[in-house]
Amino acid sequence: MNRESNFDTAFSKALPRELQAEILFRYAQSVREEEFYEGYHVHYEGKYGRQGRPGYLLDIMLVCSTWFHITRTDPRFWTAINFAWCPWKIAKYLTLSKSAGLRLAIPTYNDSPLIREKSKLLMKYINRARGIEFLPLTDFGSISRGWGAPEPEKPAVILHLLQDVIDNNLAPSLTHLMVRDADRIYTLPPSVSFLSLRTLELGGCLLQGAWVETLPASLEEIRVFYSNIHVGEDDIPTLLRRCSRLEVLAFSDNTLLIREYKETVAQTDDSVISVENLRKLKPWPLSRNGLERIFNTCTFHHMPKFNITLQPSTGSISPLLPKPIANCMARSTSLELRVTYDVIKAIFSDSQSMSPNERHTLEVNLRGEIKSKETLQSRWYANLDEIIHLFKNVTDLKVHQHPRRRTPRGTSRCIWPSLLTAFRGITTLEVGGVIDDELFEILEVPGQLSEVPFPCLAYLRLGYEEDYYDTVIYPLTDDERGPGFPDTGTSFGSLEQKRAKEDKHRHDLFTAFLSNRMTASGKLARLVVDSRCIWMEKHPSSEELNPETVKRFVDVFEVREPAFEPVADDF
Repeated sequence: MNRESNFDTAFSKALPRELQAEILFRYAQSVREEEFYEGYHVHYEGKYGRQGRPGYLLDIMLVCSTWFHITRTDPRFWTAINFAWCPWKIAKYLTLSKSAGLRLAIPTYNDSPLIREKSKLLMKYINRARGIEFLPLTDFGSISRGWGAPEPEKPAVILHLLQDVIDNNLAPSLTHLMVRDADRIYTLPPSVSFLSLRTLELGGCLLQGAWVETLPASLEEIRVFYSNIHVGEDDIPTLLRRCSRLEVLAFSDNTLLIREYKETVAQTDDSVISVENLRKLKPWPLSRNGLERIFNTCTFHHMPKFNITLQPSTGSISPLLPKPIANCMARSTSLELRVTYDVIKAIFSDSQSMSPNERHTLEVNLRGEIKSKETLQSRWYANLDEIIHLFKNVTDLKVHQHPRRRTPRGTSRCIWPSLLTAFRGITTLEVGGVIDDELFEILEVPGQLSEVPFPCLAYLRLGYEEDYYDTVIYPLTDDERGPGFPDTGTSFGSLEQKRAKEDKHRHDLFTAFLSNRMTASGKLARLVVDSRCIWMEKHPSSEELNPETVKRFVDVFEVREPAFEPVADDF
């Protein structure tokens, strides 16, 4: 293609048909997910309606006779079949897919089994299944949240099919199994003994008894969410030992129950587990001892991407983090710190990782754990200090605080004194979410170079990522918080005056910080400000808030419009 000019040659003649088929199939794979699942919210399909053939296939087949023939005769285009579709459409796909392996979606949104015609088609061709997904929802993007009272005695009738598939080995080549049962809790069969199963995804399920020992040893990915799980301290090491080829092990938003003594998993040997392939690890929330046990029991050939939630430390008797994690934190040169009044999350990369874009997450969640505000406050600061002081080499720091309106009264936090102590050598600082007055009050310096906070700082950015402009008027201090703020009876003019006063106060703090810093150590090299920052607005009644007033304090000044950047996957 690079050696000859073929601009005048038709695409269908320039490339071999096999290569055209591969390109078209890659396109179909990238766009068919939404239409594959749309049968869940289209319960009636006319024979000649748009649902007769997915739109992405029409995009291909109506271009020319060559593409029509490629699509019609290549079975790969017809292997994803949704049993919420009408029977004639399912039968057509089964015929055009020839003998290729099938990916089947089976609806569980009602308590009735499949109609007789669909059931006959399913049982006739289920031996070709490579993937089976039991899904209750109206669209692919949603997931079961576990809302409402679960009904363990009433799972969807169609899920009994799974037991038959397992007991009678009806799908001997199955590699992917997904089970979701919405607000009801489906008890997974006592033995999931597919010899070829590679990926298992469970939502709205009940894992009880010795469930760890029933999972197939062939598994490479396990994902469990919004389920009820009976857990024990040896479960994660047992899973890693049993499924030696695991690449992903992820649990999220589950309800945990401590396994009763009579349900204890059989004792395993105490030898060290060699974990070769794991690349993502997200266990359920663990104690420090539980996490330490995993890293003492397992030898990881390469440090997996981990997303770990810890039970809060008391700040005095809790053990330190396992050495591999602490070492990874110490090596990191960049850190994103996301905090609320009861959650501390550190997102960071490992400078020795072969994948520079891969980031780890360590979270301490105090939500619902502590009733006393005073205890919550002291525990929060103790955990914050423990985490941030493990980062010895951070030069790039992001800090994101949630808006004050999400913070209960009396639980305010000021993280900046701790950050100034732990990260004196940073060169880049990005602040998002709530950019509070305390930041600039603490950053103000008297003019001595030795006393300059963040003396190496060259780049400052205010506002990033999920930030948004919030029109709620916030008080300047916690003293002003009260049931009467803002007073709904206050006139619009009074509110405008209050806002103007607060705008000017924030603006003065900001410019004082920049001026003092320039006096002590020279101009800031670069300042980037989100256009929604309140102190950068030009208020009608106060010309002093013009952004031009800050330009003399920095070498490069930039005001950016809001840009919503993708958030890293925490699986």
